[in-house]
Amino acid sequence: MDYVIHTRFSRIRTILALIRHCTARLKSHIGLVMLGILAIVLRTFYVSATPYDRRTYDTEAHLEYVRWILTHWSIPKAAEGYEFYHPPVYHTLAALWSLATGGWNGESLNTESLQVLSLLIACATVVVIILIAVHLFSTPETKCLRMPFAAVVFFLPGLVLFSSRLNNDSLAALFQFVAMLCLLRWWKYPEKQMRWYLCIVFLGLGILTKMNTIVLGPLPFLCLFFLRHSTPNKKYMMILGGILALLFLLCMPALRWILNGESPFRQMIPNVGVLGSLVLPPTELRHLIAFHPLRILEIPFNDNWDDNGNRMYVWDYLIRSALFGEWHHGPLLVFFAQIQLFLALLLLIPIAWGIRKRFGVALSQDAPVALIIPLFLIGEVLYRIHYPFSCSQDFRYVTFIALPMAYYLVRGIDSLPPVLRFRTMSLTWAFVGSAILFVLGLVTISG
Repeated sequence: MDYVIHTRFSRIRTILALIRHCTARLKSHIGLVMLGILAIVLRTFYVSATPYDRRTYDTEAHLEYVRWILTHWSIPKAAEGYEFYHPPVYHTLAALWSLATGGWNGESLNTESLQVLSLLIACATVVVIILIAVHLFSTPETKCLRMPFAAVVFFLPGLVLFSSRLNNDSLAALFQFVAMLCLLRWWKYPEKQMRWYLCIVFLGLGILTKMNTIVLGPLPFLCLFFLRHSTPNKKYMMILGGILALLFLLCMPALRWILNGESPFRQMIPNVGVLGSLVLPPTELRHLIAFHPLRILEIPFNDNWDDNGNRMYVWDYLIRSALFGEWHHGPLLVFFAQIQLFLALLLLIPIAWGIRKRFGVALSQDAPVALIIPLFLIGEVLYRIHYPFSCSQDFRYVTFIALPMAYYLVRGIDSLPPVLRFRTMSLTWAFVGSAILFVLGLVTISG
């Protein structure tokens, strides 16, 4: 009897100690947690006020994919539907969610239930971004950078708009952020190799959700080359194991193509045949390198059909779509959009400064973050060349680049003299505030 009582008291003490530990950790991150709660509230408000087919892409075609799975319990051939070429993870999850929540009656889907799934994915992404912020800025000197870093990523409108979409954008972004978190945790403690393999697994899941994640595929392997204090043999074994794990995950869609009598080497996006109205003029070098800040401010919203808005210039289109997508949100929001763009353009200066200041340590300390920028920018340019359509330049294909941009922004600000540091940080928070106001205005004015 005494042994039983002692065991129970020991368990209670352990639980109380765990609660105290969690409470202490929460107090040390209270500002970051409150900011995350605000980001979740904003997403919840946006989803509750946004119809499922507003500010999204090919929603009915994605719903058709989910209905096919629920009806046939198989993965369709790519050529049988407008969006059937996509990898199946999101659509399978949406089908299972619909069954579990009663959102499928045998004929139609409950879109509100699927919007709840999208919101939950978006909220999970917010939590992962908090953990990434903690790992990126773990020293006492850099803890003050966590909140502005997280705020820029949290409230970037291009990410907030994911919250209500019934497609695979949000889930692919979640897998990308989780993979990055695993990579950062391994980078800090390289002896814990399982975290590196988990990064590979989540990248594989991201690729099986949306193919644009494949751009991040080389990242964990490239990081190995810049890892110090590790033997070549250990690195070679990790590379071999990582390649085998990635191939195992990717063989599933390849098997699907083979079983369906399709070739995985044919055109990856079969529906480009119906995008004729979005085709761009022949690609020239200036379209890939030129940037027109004044023209962006003059015409803040993208137009997929009008060349007057510089739709043929990759970087003009990309920065607009990161903030506003590919839509014109009406004349009442033009002024707010111009303010937000003006602040974003100003912040490109400390971003460039941050890259310059961290250049010397970029690959020895910041490799997981630093390598993202060239990978995504090269991927964006190649994709634009191969598929010369205005929508090919959209931010949703390079969503993850928001993380290194926010990182180098706060690093650049932190390296400035105190007076400039305060003013530039104020501009950063002004940008965050303008982004929140724009999303609120988007819902209240545009619906």
